[in-house]
Amino acid sequence: MSEVFFCNVCDQSVPLVEIEDGAAARVEGRVVCRQCLALLAQASGAATRRGGGWVALVLGVLALAAAGLAWYDQEGKRDAVAAELRAELGEVRVQLRAAAAQQQERGARESEERALIGNQVAALRDEVAQARMQGEQRAAALALSLEALAPVGGQLDQLRGRLDDVEATLSVVEDRQRAMRSAQDSLRDQVGALSEQLSAQRSAQAQEEAGAAASFPPEVAALLRDLQHEDGRVRYDALEKLEKLRDPRLLPHVYPLLADPYEFVRFLAASLLGDWGARAATPHLIETLLDEKNFVRAAAASSLRRITGQTIPFDKDAPEDERRKSYEAWKLWWQENGEAFLKAEP
Repeated sequence: MSEVFFCNVCDQSVPLVEIEDGAAARVEGRVVCRQCLALLAQASGAATRRGGGWVALVLGVLALAAAGLAWYDQEGKRDAVAAELRAELGEVRVQLRAAAAQQQERGARESEERALIGNQVAALRDEVAQARMQGEQRAAALALSLEALAPVGGQLDQLRGRLDDVEATLSVVEDRQRAMRSAQDSLRDQVGALSEQLSAQRSAQAQEEAGAAASFPPEVAALLRDLQHEDGRVRYDALEKLEKLRDPRLLPHVYPLLADPYEFVRFLAASLLGDWGARAATPHLIETLLDEKNFVRAAAASSLRRITGQTIPFDKDAPEDERRKSYEAWKLWWQENGEAFLKAEP
């Protein structure tokens, strides 16, 4: 007598022959009959078509539940449980459809994301290729620049050499400037000393003139004061009156008038000195040869010839360079003969 088993799903009897033939299944002491295996196979196929192993498990449970429901219906037992199982089966189907829809949406999103990522990757590849190309171009340009800069190195060396020469020259110039500043300081000291001497001489001269003026008669002293008048015509009239006196003591008062602002005063002073034969007036008359007025220059030249007896030519209307040569000739004569000329004064 063959052994009989019972299905752990529907509790139906399962002959050993069906297990041996493979119509039923026995796994780890559990037995599933032919009908339940068929339901499980259908559930597994549906799950495979919808995609997902967990869905297959749910379908398997649903199939088993359906098998159990069929068994309960066949037996006419537990109607309430059957109704509850049907309700749960409907809910599970709804959840299954929702899960399938979510999975489809997720798959669509994943496809979109993969497409977007693919586009980004392609764009990055393009950017990398472009950057590589730009880098190669810059490298080529840099190489050309380095080649172009090669001669610049030699030029820089030449410039450095020139700079060294300039610095050496600058050092020499600075030494000369220091020497010049030292000479200028020394010259300032000399000028200061000369200024003091000149001030002392002017003071002494002023005192001498004051004493001399005091020694003149009142009318002559008045004329000497008029020589300092601001009106040139007053100075001219006073000098014209003093000309008749021919007093050598008046010479220090006449010399400054050779540089008077009024040209007719200068002319009269130059003529007066020649008329008086004042040898000491010779260097003053030589300087008057450079006067801006030709008639003043003529009066100075005439007085020089009368006083010295020299015939050094001088043309009052000649160009300035020729007049300058005559002036230099008179100065040279005075430097060579002036001292002896004054000593020989009668």
